[in-house]
Amino acid sequence: MKVSTMRYRALDDGRIYEAATAAELVDRLRALSFMEHGDAADFMAKMAANCAAWDGSDVRADSAETFVEDLVSIGFLEPA
Repeated sequence: MKVSTMRYRALDDGRIYEAATAAELVDRLRALSFMEHGDAADFMAKMAANCAAWDGSDVRADSAETFVEDLVSIGFLEPA
């Protein structure tokens, strides 16, 4: 069985992220983040708060799936 890989490009720096799941994508984003954070839930909450403070974007941090969906909808990520 072939595992599907998600590919997203970060529009701020053009970096490509590949992951099998939304949770794995969040972990990849976390690993390269300069923002201080704890676990994935803390990272998502802090990034969502930063997006809201920056331009009023509403990014949900209740699950990796909705977090990634919202990052795409606000233009932080795009499918690559």
